[in-house]
Amino acid sequence: SSAMLRFEQRFLEAMRRRLRLLPPTKEYEKMMPAELQEDAAEYARRARRCAAVAVPLLNVEGEAAMLFTVRSKRVNTHAGHVSFPGGHVDAGETIHAAAIRELEEETAVRDMQVLGEWHRVRAITGTMVTPVIGFVPHEFSRIDIGSMVQHARSSPEVDSCFSVTLRELTSPGIREMNHVRGRWVMPRFNVMPQPIWGLTAFILDGVLRDAFNWDASTSNELVLSNKEDQEACAD
Repeated sequence: SSAMLRFEQRFLEAMRRRLRLLPPTKEYEKMMPAELQEDAAEYARRARRCAAVAVPLLNVEGEAAMLFTVRSKRVNTHAGHVSFPGGHVDAGETIHAAAIRELEEETAVRDMQVLGEWHRVRAITGTMVTPVIGFVPHEFSRIDIGSMVQHARSSPEVDSCFSVTLRELTSPGIREMNHVRGRWVMPRFNVMPQPIWGLTAFILDGVLRDAFNWDASTSNELVLSNKEDQEACAD
């Protein structure tokens, strides 16, 4: 079994460097076919809007993990789905500020230190989304994560939140590729308490590949890029 991974400063700095070296122009245009757009005018309106999601990295019970939310069943889009905390960027607000604000509003988690961005990707609703990856420098327990749920329920958009360790996300058999609407082959992560799929899984898959150097096709474990990273992230 793999050694327990933990976010340490040297590894975070290596991740910051890798994100800085990503090609700046790459965008994923996951455009819906016209026949699947229920409201073309609404799609066009949303396509002019920008959103940010926070990809929060944190140590839970001393182990490297990511934080996810479960969207309310009462919201108009992606109801009941697992997501990263996020939302539309307000007028005059930077993308990083929006991601930090949404994280706090949905989970009460503060002090996220931005490491960088992953590629922009267009959501199925038309909105262009920028994933903002950051580290939260607090030691969390499972009880802490559980208490976030209570706060998240006070938000109209989020029902609950949970964390998944990197070890679990990259374990054999957790990730699978599915055909979506007969058009895209998309990753799905079969984790507890519920699976991660759709745009969130697409972003997660890309972040694991580009920020963590995880090769899902050849490796069943998270392999760090060099010896320095390995020492910094191993317990």
